[in-house]
Amino acid sequence: MKVSDAKVIDLPKFLDKRGNLSFAEEFRQISFER
Repeated sequence: MKVSDAKVIDLPKFLDKRGNLSFAEEFRQISFER
């Protein structure tokens, strides 16, 4: 993979008074090849 192949992805974010939580699910937000 080349640097030019990189891209920004938006992750779900859950906010509350303690901070925020983000997560990534394989094949939904991140499409890694096996």
